[in-house]
Amino acid sequence: MRRARMILRSLASACALLAGTAHAAPTVELETDPVALFLKGGSGHVALAFDHVRFNLGVFGVRVPKFFHGNDGWTQSTLGVSAKFDYFGSDVRGLFAGLELNVARSRFTLDETGQHVRGLDVSVGPRIGYRFAVTDHLYITPWVGVSYSLYQDEAVIDGRAFELSPFGFFPTVHLGYRF
Repeated sequence: MRRARMILRSLASACALLAGTAHAAPTVELETDPVALFLKGGSGHVALAFDHVRFNLGVFGVRVPKFFHGNDGWTQSTLGVSAKFDYFGSDVRGLFAGLELNVARSRFTLDETGQHVRGLDVSVGPRIGYRFAVTDHLYITPWVGVSYSLYQDEAVIDGRAFELSPFGFFPTVHLGYRF
């Protein structure tokens, strides 16, 4: 947990430094992840965008598909918050690269008994994507993130473990509106 605080402070410092170098007035953006709806969840994000940089805070929740977590006989549901920093080559359209920090609480259910345990996960990693402008305000952003868990609770019920990897891979698409 101490390591996660250190990374969060470093990320916040970098964001403050880069925000100080921005020249244009910030714009506000709201976005959602429609993929989360198909996974029996949802997401909502608010962002401030400057010339080439963007800061995003969001909440998310999903039921993780078994093919994604790889644990037969288990169900995983996750709720969390995220902080993202992105750098765009020109304006806040086109190709971008960034960093994200996620703090998530998962519920791991052993399907045969219905018993469950909860676990905390703190992860950080890079992300890359491309923003397509549909109109002056509406945009679509496919992106992919790779993460590493700095802290991860175990998930064990009756001696049976839900196998957790410290590495994560997350492809998705966001729909957004820029004010």
